[in-house]
Amino acid sequence: MIADGDPAALVGFIQRVDDAFEVTDFGRPRERSYFASFDRATASLAVRPAPTGAAVR
Repeated sequence: MIADGDPAALVGFIQRVDDAFEVTDFGRPRERSYFASFDRATASLAVRPAPTGAAVR
């Protein structure tokens, strides 16, 4: 659990580039992903638990 206001809660950012949404995942800062919809862009940043209990994106 991450407390409200804790900067560790930031997992990336999304910006509009022409007609696409560019995603920068802080776990992979040198990579960029592009999506046609904002919903798909936000879903790409969703953190889900791994089978070992570690968090993966």
